[in-house]
Amino acid sequence: MSQPTGTHVPQPGVIESLNHALMNFFHWFVTFTASMRFLPCY
Repeated sequence: MSQPTGTHVPQPGVIESLNHALMNFFHWFVTFTASMRFLPCY
């Protein structure tokens, strides 16, 4: 995998970490919304 020569192009590792953080936040948001919706049932 050759790295792009342009400095304005973000590194693949940065994109991967950002994507991972975004997925973690999305998973937490879905879990939080589901628990808030099902909480009054109990």
